[in-house]
Amino acid sequence: MTAQVEFFCSPSEERDVLRYLTKHPGTLVYDVTDGRMQLCDHFSVDDIPEPPASLLLYFHQPAHGDIIWHTTRPTVAGPTHGSLVQNLFAAEEWDKRGLTNNDKMVDSDLSPVLCYKRGVERDDRIGQNTVLAPSSSLNRVNPEYEKWVKRSLAWVRRRGTIIHDYRKQSDTIPNPYSIVNTIYALPDVLADVESNTHSFAILIDGGT
Repeated sequence: MTAQVEFFCSPSEERDVLRYLTKHPGTLVYDVTDGRMQLCDHFSVDDIPEPPASLLLYFHQPAHGDIIWHTTRPTVAGPTHGSLVQNLFAAEEWDKRGLTNNDKMVDSDLSPVLCYKRGVERDDRIGQNTVLAPSSSLNRVNPEYEKWVKRSLAWVRRRGTIIHDYRKQSDTIPNPYSIVNTIYALPDVLADVESNTHSFAILIDGGT
C-alpha cells in the first residue's frame, strides 16, 4: 500500500503544498502530465496551469538515490506482495503506452520519488488532490527518503481537517465510487466542503 494523503484545497493552498515539496535545495521536479517524464529546468509554482487543467508532478531529491528505470517490460514478480502488485501495474502501464525495449519508464517502486496529482474534474465536480509515494517499501528505497515522505504527508495533514474516512463518511460530498479513504480539507475550502453548496466530489481517475 502506498503512503499518501488526499485532500481538497484552493489554488493558493495547492501552490503552498508545492512550495513545501520543493523547498529543499536541489529538489528536481518532473512534469508527467502527458505521460512523459520531463524535467522542469526552472520550476516555479506560479507557472503551473490553473485548474481544471490536469497536473501530475514527480519530485526527486538526488541525495536519496538515483531514479531507477524500467528499460524492458516489467516482470510481474517481486520480493513482497506490494512490489508484485506494483510491477503488475507497471507492466499494464508499459503496455498501455505501447512501449518497446528501446523505451524506458520510471520504476516507481524502487525510485525515491514523491508524486503530486491534481484531482480530476468531471461533470462540473472537482476531485481530491493527492500527494503520494508510489513505492511499496519506502525504507527499502532509502531511509532518508522515507523520512522525507513522512514529513511531507504529515505537513499536509497538520494543515487539514478530516472530512471523510471509513469511520465517518461525509454526507455533503458526492462519493459515486463508495471510497472510504481518509480525505482532508484545507482551511480555504473547509466551510464549502462542509456545506451542501459546493462543487467537490470524491472521484477516481478513469471513472465515468
